[in-house]
Amino acid sequence: MMFHRCSLVINRYEYDLHFQFTLYPFLERIFGPIVIARIAGVVSIPLLTSYPFIAMLTGFALSLTLNSASIIKNVLYVSIITGTFMLQNKVVLIFTSSVL
Repeated sequence: MMFHRCSLVINRYEYDLHFQFTLYPFLERIFGPIVIARIAGVVSIPLLTSYPFIAMLTGFALSLTLNSASIIKNVLYVSIITGTFMLQNKVVLIFTSSVL
């Protein structure tokens, strides 16, 4: 059973990396990091408030819904963090080029 849980955790990180390297740059060029972070923040609120209702499920429906919600939550988290880091790097780059 422990191997099964570890493989699920690895799969979740694979989804995050796949999103960060493929879909995020495309969305960032269209919308920008601030809009993506705002959308991710707004979408994450109903997702996180739905966890008590997800806990009422049983069996395969519980497993599928919980894993899907967890993957979506991680993708939203990665979107917010990546956008924040990109904005910080741009500010540092602008600040250092103006100082020199």
